[in-house]
Amino acid sequence: MLKLLKGFTAVSLSALMAFSAVATAAAAADDAYAGAQVINVSAADLRDGAQWALQSALDQAKNQATASNPVTVKAAAGSYDLGWGLKIYDNTTLDLSGVTLKRAQAGNMLRVGSDDGVNSGAVGYQYRNIRLIGGTF
Repeated sequence: MLKLLKGFTAVSLSALMAFSAVATAAAAADDAYAGAQVINVSAADLRDGAQWALQSALDQAKNQATASNPVTVKAAAGSYDLGWGLKIYDNTTLDLSGVTLKRAQAGNMLRVGSDDGVNSGAVGYQYRNIRLIGGTF
């Protein structure tokens, strides 16, 4: 019985250490974005044309974000219509906490990069450090 208890304790401690390592890694990743530049997209701009407002902010992030200086695009909470899909790029977080996006017609709502055709130059893991927070599509 004592041998069984020792085995259970060892397995439990191993699992706890593995979970702790994962939680620490996740916290470190969050810390990497803690100092990110934030581009806020207002509810008024989103109501006037969510696809224009969000894509403009994502394009601004594309031009400013680097691995050492990521950019977060944060949309105001609410429900908005998209006329077309959005494009997100490297080193960008799209924070849609409390946001619902609806697509007026069939098609992708969010894609990574501009073009993934054979002549685009995008191969393998072309885009990096992209995060999505919240949101309902």
